[in-house]
Amino acid sequence: MTAADRDNQSNLPIDATIWQRFKRNVTLTFVGTVLTISTKLLQAFLLTRYLRIGDYGRVLIVANLAVFLNSLLGVRVNDAIFRFFQPLKEENDGPGIRRLLVVCFGLSSMSCVLLMVLIFAGAGAAAAGLYNDPTLADLFRIFAITLGITSFTGIYEPILRLHHRFTFLLISQVAGSVVTLLLLGGYLLTLNADTYDLRIIVGAITLGVVVQGTPPLLKTLQLVRPYLVLTDQHKVQARFTKELVSCFFYSNLSGYLKFATSPGDIFLLGVFASPVQVALYGLAKQLAAPLSFLETTIQTAITPEIVFLRAKHHYQQLKQLVSRYLVIFGVLGGVLLLLGLILGRWIFMNVLQAEYSGALPVFYCLLTASSALTVLLVFRPLAVALDQLKWHNLALLVSVVLVLLMIITHHLNGMTMALIQLNEAIVLRPAFALMIWYCLREQTSQSGLRV
Repeated sequence: MTAADRDNQSNLPIDATIWQRFKRNVTLTFVGTVLTISTKLLQAFLLTRYLRIGDYGRVLIVANLAVFLNSLLGVRVNDAIFRFFQPLKEENDGPGIRRLLVVCFGLSSMSCVLLMVLIFAGAGAAAAGLYNDPTLADLFRIFAITLGITSFTGIYEPILRLHHRFTFLLISQVAGSVVTLLLLGGYLLTLNADTYDLRIIVGAITLGVVVQGTPPLLKTLQLVRPYLVLTDQHKVQARFTKELVSCFFYSNLSGYLKFATSPGDIFLLGVFASPVQVALYGLAKQLAAPLSFLETTIQTAITPEIVFLRAKHHYQQLKQLVSRYLVIFGVLGGVLLLLGLILGRWIFMNVLQAEYSGALPVFYCLLTASSALTVLLVFRPLAVALDQLKWHNLALLVSVVLVLLMIITHHLNGMTMALIQLNEAIVLRPAFALMIWYCLREQTSQSGLRV
């Protein structure tokens, strides 16, 4: 297809099949998300009912340490996959795809080895020095096993989404959560009071993560094998190399900046606040997870559509897709927020033990933030597609500064962490969205002038 043909097609109305495919993928992902949320809420119920509040906080610290370290020290490759895989495929550039995959697998492998060595070697020092709790060392080492799978999430998730394997991803996700729930239930329900072993509990969570990630990784290797075994080693254009390096830089900068709010929130609270604060914040975060999961659900479905339209230079259709999304999910987000506030309050008042009531205002803040981010999430993949992640990073930087300020002034707790995330969702992200929308309008106008 010539450049003129692409320009002409970019001004066509949005293809109905795009929106239909998006709705189908959202529906599939939503069903899987509901099942996953249900099992995770049951996991939280079991842990809060049978574990002491301090031990529940320790489990959350352990479960989030590997995620935090991967966010802080790991290499993010998912944006590069989304940004380049489909355009290269449109151009039939097999060697370019091979180079992209080799780089991404190589970086992910090095990150995996580095993090596992770091945790296994430094678990004792971290447990005694940072948390003043030597019993955490063994728990850290057990959960570090998950890095062998989760380090490659940035490869297998975008590849499977671009190949429309949403159902496969969801089945694996649900299966992992169910395995953890069954193991926890079978263990805790057969014990006498206060005789549990946290190593077995963390081991059950670890096994669930491994079950969740192994099938998608193997399926991805099967899908990309034709590109990995290519013998044609033509040199990839220098422009591609420059853009790839730029994408890696801004994408990883986003991950490093995001550590202050998620997943670094649990880690930082574990270091600068008490286990009780970790438990209260962690519980509020889990109860707000339905909207957070919905946010992830929608983004997994909308990102491939944005990538496909950008790869074909259909900017007018892309603009129409974003506009329609904002209208529909603006209304839906408000309705879900209201329902979540009502249901969440009922759970705190009637289901949870009284000692967890301090998590209610934290829950309100996190739920409101998740609702706002659900509406605005379309601009994150759009920024990746348009090479405008710098504006997203600027919004994250302000949140990092606020977290550091709370740490320096000794005011970091569950509530202040939640307020920082609320500020990002209703103030910083809208400003970021306006900049990306302006860039999209510019691209649309330039595309129209070339016709």
